[in-house]
Amino acid sequence: QERSGGVALVGYLGAALSAAFGWMSLGLPVSLFRRRTAFYWETLRFAGRLQSFLSRCSLVLALNSQAHKILLRNGATPGRTLLCALGAPLDALSPPACPPETPGRPLIIGYIGRVEFVKGVHILVEAFRLANIPDAKLRIIGMKGDGGEYGRRLKSLAGDDIRIEFLPPVPFDSLMPEYQRLSLLAMPSIWLEMAPLVLQEAWQMGLPVFGSNTIGQHEE
Repeated sequence: QERSGGVALVGYLGAALSAAFGWMSLGLPVSLFRRRTAFYWETLRFAGRLQSFLSRCSLVLALNSQAHKILLRNGATPGRTLLCALGAPLDALSPPACPPETPGRPLIIGYIGRVEFVKGVHILVEAFRLANIPDAKLRIIGMKGDGGEYGRRLKSLAGDDIRIEFLPPVPFDSLMPEYQRLSLLAMPSIWLEMAPLVLQEAWQMGLPVFGSNTIGQHEE
């Protein structure tokens, strides 16, 4: 249901059919047919093994509050499961001398990371095109080469909008100037993000972050 984009009822119906008939394909070699028909029983078996494994661990570390809840629901022992969020290096990143909210500073929205469909960069490009702000800029950092089919789609969405820039990946030791020129960091992911390092780095820089509700650390 998640991958097809259908209504939830379709997903429940598929699970019910798999529960009723999917066990018949469990003995077959791993294949697309088996994955499509036995997913209920395969998931049930995986869940049992995961719960057994987590219950025997002396210590389980969760990278964010969302993962912490998921681990506890799946067999981790509360007293032996700790929240240990990722952080950013204090000596490598520091707030810019000119804060992002400085009056008169142009609005520069940035995206830093892998340029892939699950990251939702197309949503960001489409939304930016709809924002009629002449002096604003959108910097997308992380495009490898032409970005393949998805990269070409993004450039087609951007059209002739000179406010949108596509830049190659930047090594970590050169990232600070990129963060410093931004007004805010955008994280439009459409897939679950557990503990993005760019989020921690932006926070360390005092940079506002606008992210989707799939970011694992949205409660922090």
